[in-house]
Amino acid sequence: MDPAGIYRTSYEADMSIVRTKTQWGILMGALILTILTPFYLSPNIINVMALSCCVLIATLGLQILTGYAGQISVGQAAVYGVGAYTSAILVNDYNVPFLLSVVLSGLSAAVVGSIFGIPSLRLKGFYLVMATLAGHAIIIYAVSHMNFTGGQVGHKAHYPVIGPWEFNTGPKLFWLNFTFLIIMTLLAKNIARGRWGRAFIAVRDNDLAANVMGINVYLTKILAFAVGCFFAGIGGALCAHLVGLIHPTQFPLMDGIWYLGYIIVGGLSSITGCYFGVIFFTAIKQILTHLPVSMQMAQYVLPMTDVAFGIVIILVLIFDPRGLYHRWELFKAYYRIWPLAYR
Repeated sequence: MDPAGIYRTSYEADMSIVRTKTQWGILMGALILTILTPFYLSPNIINVMALSCCVLIATLGLQILTGYAGQISVGQAAVYGVGAYTSAILVNDYNVPFLLSVVLSGLSAAVVGSIFGIPSLRLKGFYLVMATLAGHAIIIYAVSHMNFTGGQVGHKAHYPVIGPWEFNTGPKLFWLNFTFLIIMTLLAKNIARGRWGRAFIAVRDNDLAANVMGINVYLTKILAFAVGCFFAGIGGALCAHLVGLIHPTQFPLMDGIWYLGYIIVGGLSSITGCYFGVIFFTAIKQILTHLPVSMQMAQYVLPMTDVAFGIVIILVLIFDPRGLYHRWELFKAYYRIWPLAYR
């Protein structure tokens, strides 16, 4: 809902991402503050933010796949690993330029995701979840036993180099990942509000009705897997060059499940909800990890991270299944009519 007095006279204006001058001001201010964070936050926080950018990109892909297209997948972490390995191998072993390797990583992840998305043509719900679970196991087994991936030893990934610039420090890596995050967010927004997004929603709501309307349901489902995994591949490629060394154990099944938790808590069918979910869970993890406790207490506190995640997901599902983004929308609607909201 727009503030009172704002009227839309064209479809383009009604579908615009940023809708008012106030929103433009808030957006520009938030971007400037985020870009300047390396100057007023600690290096550890900057590293966490750089990694969160990679996770956010992968979560955007899962939001398109699950939130918009309705295809539940727990294999996003494995496809994330495909992108990481692809970029590391291309850059380190074949001297492929970094930007090209990132794009190729996304495409390779999209191809792999499309292959493992073929069961969605016949399977739904729990059975599709099991199919993506099998896909995760196959991918992780493959990268663990292939020579060119490094097997159980892992594979190194050099610092990103773009032209004369080498991104070899925490702030530089954060700025690079944040730039990619902004680009991929705009791409996700435009996919969601465009023709593909409307087809995804139609298939999610009722694939039989979508087929009657002339939508190719099978092609749309495969396209959803390809797009969702493309985002995961981009995030994985950035993550590989951020951490410097990738290993199969860095892409566990639980990460794929937590990605689902991010979009559930943030808000399904909402690109902005991905930000709410990832930032919220990252903040909880950092708070629990850095609590000033003794070594004896640490062994009890650190495992509480997963427990806290589980409790939050349960509470959200019970009290507001539409997630934190829905709460944010309710808050905006509330303050727009304040103080009349008290009456």
